Amino acid sequence: YFYIIQNGLFTVLVDDVAVAKLDDGKSFGDLALLNNTPRAATIRADMDSVLYMLDRNTFRYTLAKSSAAKHATVLETLSKVPLLKNLFDHQLAKIADAVEI
Repeated sequence: YFYIIQNGLFTVLVDDVAVAKLDDGKSFGDLALLNNTPRAATIRADMDSVLYMLDRNTFRYTLAKSSAAKHATVLETLSKVPLLKNLFDHQLAKIADAVEI
């Protein structure tokens, strides 16, 4: 699962050693879902907390939708650049793929 902390405080443990603290607005669980690997850390709640939880399919769907929307926005912006007006759609798409926001 992917977790988003609405409110609370958590400790990130690796090999039973505290390595980080997480609080409101932070998230965890994404790397295991993205890489399809076991979790690399244990997350311990240090107080009563409220979390939002997404399953693997919802997480991946949301990520894909977000990426597609971002790509469309970049492509639309690039198509308005005078220097790029003569490029074919597939060429603009390649440039949009390389843009990082």
